[in-house]
Amino acid sequence: MDKRESIRILEDAKSVLTQYIERHGLRKTQERYAILEAAYNFNGSFSIEELSDALKPTCQVTYPTLYRTLGLFVTLGLVIRHTHHAVQCYEKCFGVKTFFQMVCVHCGKVIPFKSVVLMEALRDTKYPRFRPNNTTVCVYGSCTQCNTRMSREQKKLDRQRVLQEKKSQLLKEERLKRQVESRRKRREEARQQNEQNEEGKDD
Repeated sequence: MDKRESIRILEDAKSVLTQYIERHGLRKTQERYAILEAAYNFNGSFSIEELSDALKPTCQVTYPTLYRTLGLFVTLGLVIRHTHHAVQCYEKCFGVKTFFQMVCVHCGKVIPFKSVVLMEALRDTKYPRFRPNNTTVCVYGSCTQCNTRMSREQKKLDRQRVLQEKKSQLLKEERLKRQVESRRKRREEARQQNEQNEEGKDD
């Protein structure tokens, strides 16, 4: 999406917010529009903490205000709420009805993707006595970075296991050698003792 399109979408979202405020006789606070603009500056999902950090250079907004305002945005269809890794995240959604996302179960990274097949299946799905506003499809798995990291860790563990097995095998062989040598010495000592006993009998 180019910059011009992003600006147009933000302005349309602001219009939706303004109409709601005027219709319900609410005050047009600067904070509501600042929060909306900050939310629409994110490319992808964001946490409440990330939104708070993004607002700090322009205005100070408390967490209760953020939660209430984002709840309003969700109701108006300006923002959608996700839950990843038991943490609530938000994402701009004005003009977007469907989200396809790959979620890494290890690092929590969220990667959007497209699927014509899924789009057609969702379009043809019937919802008895229910009208959906937005649809989110999440595919959980492992991202490339985590796969690479886990592969390196597994190879390291495999090398350590092989070295440990070799060490154990060497210790086992050494122990067997000592046992064989010990038995040989006992047999030799027994033979010598028998020879001494025989010599004593001859004397």
